[in-house]
Amino acid sequence: MKKNICFCLPLVFIMSLGLFVFPYSAKAQPKIEFTETEYDLGKIYQNKKKSHIFTFKNAGTETLTIEKVKAG
Repeated sequence: MKKNICFCLPLVFIMSLGLFVFPYSAKAQPKIEFTETEYDLGKIYQNKKKSHIFTFKNAGTETLTIEKVKAG
């Protein structure tokens, strides 16, 4: 019986510690979500302009900062 108590007490302590520590260990982070990630502009003729707007939102819990934009 004493062996069971010696084994169970540390286990209960570790499990209860996890309930209090792990919810606070997740960092607040920005998360960008696009409504679409690709768009086909079709044929583009000389001296004609085409454009498309990509819509996105910050689905995270921290401020989203966009520092560099580059065509891929």
